[in-house]
Amino acid sequence: MLKKILSPEECATCRICCGFDRDDIWEIPLFDQFEKAYIESVMAPPPAIEGNNDIYHFEMHFDKGDISYCPALTDKGCILKNRKPYDCAVWPFRVMKLKTGKRAITVSPVCPAIMKRSLGELMSFMDEDNFRQKLMFYADRHPGMVKDYIKDYPILYIEE
Repeated sequence: MLKKILSPEECATCRICCGFDRDDIWEIPLFDQFEKAYIESVMAPPPAIEGNNDIYHFEMHFDKGDISYCPALTDKGCILKNRKPYDCAVWPFRVMKLKTGKRAITVSPVCPAIMKRSLGELMSFMDEDNFRQKLMFYADRHPGMVKDYIKDYPILYIEE
């Protein structure tokens, strides 16, 4: 979905989106029951998954240091390939809930490749292939997966 703005090579060499520390536990990808079923069918043994009400996430452990990596990450990349959870497929873009109750499309400032792009490039990408509409449609279908706004995340769009 993001190949027009992020090359697979950029993502493969970085993988910052696949590691989590205690401060960014909120960023662990969420997925629905269908994505959960797929994950459990392709990963052997199935990873520990927590959640309920159609919102799930990988159980992360921090006993091996400060960073816990996604259990779907392998030496060759994500084992889930093109069927990874939506949060992963659209990262570093996020739909977030503002304090006003409106939703905004933001971009993570920790993605080094995306931060090299100009605001114009990011805005143009959002309009390509209905990307903005796809993000908002998913947020409409899964309101529990819309995370609260985190300061310092640049806002690219606010719903009317």
